[in-house]
Amino acid sequence: MKLNTEQATLARDALAKAVFSKIFDWVVDAINSSTRGSATDEAKFIGLLDVYGFESFVHNTYEQLCINFANEKLQQFFLKFIFKAEEDLYTFENVSWTRIEYQDNQGCIDLIEKSPTGIMRLLDETCKKPNSSDKQFCESVSNTHKRNDFYMEPRAAGQKQYRPDEAFVVRHFAGDVCYEGVMFCEKNNDTLHSDFSEEMGKASQQVLAFCSHPRSPSFAELAPRLTLPHARNPGAPPPDTGRGVGG
Repeated sequence: MKLNTEQATLARDALAKAVFSKIFDWVVDAINSSTRGSATDEAKFIGLLDVYGFESFVHNTYEQLCINFANEKLQQFFLKFIFKAEEDLYTFENVSWTRIEYQDNQGCIDLIEKSPTGIMRLLDETCKKPNSSDKQFCESVSNTHKRNDFYMEPRAAGQKQYRPDEAFVVRHFAGDVCYEGVMFCEKNNDTLHSDFSEEMGKASQQVLAFCSHPRSPSFAELAPRLTLPHARNPGAPPPDTGRGVGG
């Protein structure tokens, strides 16, 4: 496949994102497999949830939207199981209860992800167009959501230095955040060419090669096929190299 400089740069970045994502998922699976012991999927457990830190800086862009979107999803998870599930249970059992007022952030989540008009969906559609630009993306967000309660134009939020084709404001549960559209399209570009996937499958690094498959094998499936001694037995210490601490 022949690519010009710009296309090659985008393809390189897409490959890096794909490799990072695949390896990260595999490492998490490896950690879970190594620490679960004899526990089964049905075993009781205590879960610890590491909540993301909500981000709102002087300049916010693609990364902040992703992090804050994760916060919105976690907040909705909390609301669903702490308030909504209890309300449904009380109603089902005909238990009298006093309604607790809380801010439901489902509208904000829909603004960001709901198909086909969510902000992320609009970004994907913009990236598919030839000669797409951040300006086109911001204009699309403004034209589509200008009447949405969870969207604001920058000037309405006090950000008078930005036009609607340069930035947009999302009204999160934790506060309003103005996102600058700069580099949204470039950072969202993650289209991985099939040629790259095929070459990854030929890699001498076994984990990378296996992770290039459409259905990446789990750690439990892959560990017996690796040549690394400590990968065959997750609980075994790494092999002794005969070197001291500083060796």
